Amino acid sequence: VIFLLDRYLSKNGTILISILLLSYHFIQVDALGGQSGQRRIDLTIQAGYTIRDVQDRIFKLSVREAANHYTTSTKTILMFGVPSIPAANDLWVYKDQMYCQIKGNLCVSPRIVDLNRLEELNKTGYRLVLWRGEMPEYYRMGITIPEFVEVVDNLGNFFGTQIKGKAINQQ
Repeated sequence: VIFLLDRYLSKNGTILISILLLSYHFIQVDALGGQSGQRRIDLTIQAGYTIRDVQDRIFKLSVREAANHYTTSTKTILMFGVPSIPAANDLWVYKDQMYCQIKGNLCVSPRIVDLNRLEELNKTGYRLVLWRGEMPEYYRMGITIPEFVEVVDNLGNFFGTQIKGKAINQQ
């Protein structure tokens, strides 16, 4: 695009348009508001691509640190955090189709959408936890979340510590 602009616009025009295009890495004007499925037109200024990526990276590192230090007496599966929590992390081990703390009761798993598997895990004594940020995927797939799956609004409240940054799907 910049090469085409350079070919057909003046030097000042090319610089101006290039700056506008690159500014989307820092700020962007968004015309959509509301959550998925409940969209409305709402002009806002949002963080740009690079800023959102940095915030997401900070969020993932903060969640990873909180998960590493989380202690509970109940066997717990958090359906969030794979691969960012266990990747290249000596405190976690893969077993029973999920990653679990070596010295703890917390396990992390991708979204479990098989209702039979959820029931089986519940019957074996696992506390099943789903972060609300992952719920749109269940709705998109037409899956009703069972009552025995605990939905947490805030991962900081779940872990008992402040989570920094912001997930890319929550921005």
